[in-house]
Amino acid sequence: MKTLEFNKHVPPLMDVIKPSKQKLCITTQKGHFIIYKKDISHLVAEGNYTLIYFKDQKILCSKTINSVFEQINHSAFIRIHKSYVLNIDHLAYIDYAFSYAITENNHKVQIARSRKQHMKNLVQLKFD
Repeated sequence: MKTLEFNKHVPPLMDVIKPSKQKLCITTQKGHFIIYKKDISHLVAEGNYTLIYFKDQKILCSKTINSVFEQINHSAFIRIHKSYVLNIDHLAYIDYAFSYAITENNHKVQIARSRKQHMKNLVQLKFD
């Protein structure tokens, strides 16, 4: 009887442990990193792994770039190439031809020809 009364006052586990919309758990060979999505500058595919870049560091994640991109699920992140995902909030420069971009942490990322028009439209909407 006391167990039932106790359970009545304890919220269900799923109500306590809700997925964070702002944070992400990244699994690496060293362990699990809990990071803010907004702090990610860009993603780079490395075969079946993904390099996750921040302002002053990078983490090698043991998931594909598609898996990480789906897990992020945030409107600021765009797929600009089969090997690159860019957080547009960390964008510092785009060349005139829209063939590459440079992030705030000074990394150059390629923009696929098939994604140039989408990138132009996005930049105009975001920054004009």
